[in-house]
Amino acid sequence: MKSNLYSRQLHPEEKTLAKQLANKSGGLYTQQQIEDQMRLIGVYVDGGYSPGIPAVLNGQAPTDPGAMWISTGLTENGRPLMIQSLASPDPTLQAYIRANANSAAPGNVPSVFTYEHAPNQIDWNSVRNTMADAAGMISTNAGRVSVAAGAAAAILGPHTPRAVTLSFSSAVVSLGASGVQQMLNPQPWKFGFDSFVD
Repeated sequence: MKSNLYSRQLHPEEKTLAKQLANKSGGLYTQQQIEDQMRLIGVYVDGGYSPGIPAVLNGQAPTDPGAMWISTGLTENGRPLMIQSLASPDPTLQAYIRANANSAAPGNVPSVFTYEHAPNQIDWNSVRNTMADAAGMISTNAGRVSVAAGAAAAILGPHTPRAVTLSFSSAVVSLGASGVQQMLNPQPWKFGFDSFVD
């Protein structure tokens, strides 16, 4: 597996490990609870590393259907934009996963996954870039809604006041999301050009 800063989806083998860990817990934890916490822990496997941050999928299908996914709209060619929604951290369960990953399989076969042992070792650049990408997607899609609503408002009719309101509200959301994106990943020239075009 190659390192991918934007991917913390579970491998199929991790789902097997989660089931083994659930069985070993004697009913204390379910497989789903363990899988949810695994997604929050950075993991090393096959020389690659995946941080415990939400995956952002731009036109790709999730490979981890057990995760929660939030649709943020479509790309220009109609492909889905999605961001992963992660569970709340459970330090006790995460410690259980780290402590037992190598002894949960029958015969205590060592796991191929190495989970980070320092819970505070977070790749903040990855987190920042992921959040900036998500804000950018929200800004783009809100801008599209604003333009479509503005075009609808240009055609007079009973829908016009609602279309004007939707166009203005979407423009505000788009501007706010752009501001968040710029705070997280400043690109003043691109922001200025995009703002001028908008």
